[in-house]
Amino acid sequence: MLRFSLLTLLALFPAATLAAQETDALSLQALSANDIEVEGLVRFRGIRRSGDALFTSDNPHQAEVLARVGLTTNWDAYLSGYLELDAVAVDAGDAAEMRLRRGWVDINKLWLDSSMRVGRFDIAFGDERIASSASWWAETNAFDGILLDGSGGNMDWSLWASEARQSVVALGGEGFHGGRVAWELPEMELETYAVQLHNGSALSEWTYGLRAAGETYLGLNWNVHGAMQYGNRGDLRIVANAFAADFDYELDGGHHIGLTWQRASGSEEDGDDRDERFHAPFGDGMRHFGRVALGTWSNISAWALRYRLDWNQRWAMHADFHTFSRDSSDDAFRLGSRAEDSRVADTGDLSMADEIDFYLRGNLTERLDLDFGFTLLRASQDVSNDSTQTMFWLLTGLRF
Repeated sequence: MLRFSLLTLLALFPAATLAAQETDALSLQALSANDIEVEGLVRFRGIRRSGDALFTSDNPHQAEVLARVGLTTNWDAYLSGYLELDAVAVDAGDAAEMRLRRGWVDINKLWLDSSMRVGRFDIAFGDERIASSASWWAETNAFDGILLDGSGGNMDWSLWASEARQSVVALGGEGFHGGRVAWELPEMELETYAVQLHNGSALSEWTYGLRAAGETYLGLNWNVHGAMQYGNRGDLRIVANAFAADFDYELDGGHHIGLTWQRASGSEEDGDDRDERFHAPFGDGMRHFGRVALGTWSNISAWALRYRLDWNQRWAMHADFHTFSRDSSDDAFRLGSRAEDSRVADTGDLSMADEIDFYLRGNLTERLDLDFGFTLLRASQDVSNDSTQTMFWLLTGLRF
């Protein structure tokens, strides 16, 4: 298992500086303040729900303040580093603790256009259904390990061996390894990947996927994604699959209409030794399953109809409709990023909930972002807390 503490990352910085200085035997170059770039973010997120949080016992109201600062340094053309710290205060009275969010050393141009990253980093690729940074949450996904990436011609690739250190799904050090290759073709982008989520004998989950995306001459953007999953969860053999398709059509006047269908298999109680539940390790539920982040790409059949109006280069209005059902009535409905159980009554009904999101996103200034709106969520009668719920949210961030 790979582990990188904050002290380890800090120790790497002076060592890397010395290595950079020794690349030129005739001239030792010290790192100056001009070689360091500072960036940061101060963000507020407020959520207010009517009544109890649907499906879960979470606090229906939440206020969160996040402060983040990042330091970038480039020793030379071959060596660079990054260090990012943040602190989060949730609700009144909770103490904020400084923590390492990301930190790495990059060795560039190892061979042609390839590079190596060592430290704590994000892993996100494709449509982020399998791996994402989950930037909506304060507890973003982050991994400790080694990442190799490169490009050549119309192809780019990544390989990594890592351990989950921070995650919205509250994992405890599972290994996350894999690789991906993407090609830019004349009419489309093609991407394939293989990733493993591993935790000793308790879990060995391999996911193999293929994704294609492109744009037609009529202004239709499309994305199609299919994945298969094999391995073991305890004594059960994993045999699962998932599919998704996204379409977005651009009309005149800044209007966009989108349609999404996504399905992921659920487990059947048929007495065999197989587990058919598909599991997306670190997918972005907020991006694909509505602002409540009700579901994940697991035991689900979901449709979404989306509308977006780009008023100008700074502001866009969104109106989305989602409907959620279970793929298998024998399996629990996998809630959003922060829960694993379900409150579904044992009736065999597949229908779960409908959701309407209406929100505005834009920039008040070049550095001040704003995202606010409301959600109307109606659960089926077979779900506890099945009353209609509203949720209002405000997310604003100042970048410097």
